[in-house]
Amino acid sequence: GIVTDTKIKSSADAKQKLNMKIIATFPYLRNSSLLTPSEDRESKQIELYRILARPLRLKYPKQGATFLVTSTRKGEGKSTFAINLATVFGRQDEHVLIIDSQIRSTHTPSPFHAYCMEESLANHPDGLGEYLSYKVASCEEIINQTVIPGVDIILRNEAAIIPDLLQSARMSELMLELKQLYSIIIIEGAAVDECVDSEILTNYSDTILFITACDKLKPPVIQRTLKRLKNTNIPPEGIILTKVRSIYSE
Repeated sequence: GIVTDTKIKSSADAKQKLNMKIIATFPYLRNSSLLTPSEDRESKQIELYRILARPLRLKYPKQGATFLVTSTRKGEGKSTFAINLATVFGRQDEHVLIIDSQIRSTHTPSPFHAYCMEESLANHPDGLGEYLSYKVASCEEIINQTVIPGVDIILRNEAAIIPDLLQSARMSELMLELKQLYSIIIIEGAAVDECVDSEILTNYSDTILFITACDKLKPPVIQRTLKRLKNTNIPPEGIILTKVRSIYSE
C-alpha cells in the first residue's frame, strides 16, 4: 500500500493537525550557521524575529517578563530561536537574560557558550546547577556577559545536578531576583519528551513559546507534548514552526 508521510510540512498543516495557533514560521536554511547572530553579522532571519518580538512584548509588558522556550525533542531549533529573540530584544533597549536550564545535559557544552565573553567565562565558570546546589552564593557569580548588546546568559555546566532543584525554594528566590534585574528573561527548557523539567519551569514563566520543526515528528507525538504543556499553569502562546521547506511556504 501507499505509505503516507503525516509529518508536519507547513503552517496550514500544523494548524490543522495540531489545532493550535501558529505565531511564527521560519524557513529552512541549508547553511545553518546563517541562522544565528555573531559579533560581525546578524541572523539571516532576524526580521522574522522582530515581527514576533513586537506583539509578544505588547502582550507581556511588565518588568521581568519570562518566556519559556521548549520543544518536543532535541534538535528542533530552541537554542537558535532563544538567541535570536534575545538579540532583537537587546537591541530594543531591553535588558535580556537567557537561562540555559538544561541541567541534566552534561555531555555537550551549552549552545550559548560561544556568545559569552572570554573574560566573563573565566571569572564566572559556574552555571545554574552550581547555584542551585549552593556551590556559589550569589546570582551575580553565574551571570555571563555576552558579545550581543543588552544580553546576558546563565549557562549550564558539565556537572549534572538533580532536576528536582528546579522546583526548590532556591530556584524561586533566584527567579524573583532575576526578574528585578532584567526586563526580559528567556528560559531554554529541556525537550518535553525527555523529562518533566520544562513543565516545572512554567511556574516561573509568563508563557510558553513552543518550537516545532517541520518534517521531524508525527502529529500524535507533538499533540502528546502539547497536552502536557496545556496541563501546566500557563498555556502555550502558540507554535513556532521551524525548518519550513520553501516548497511548503505560504
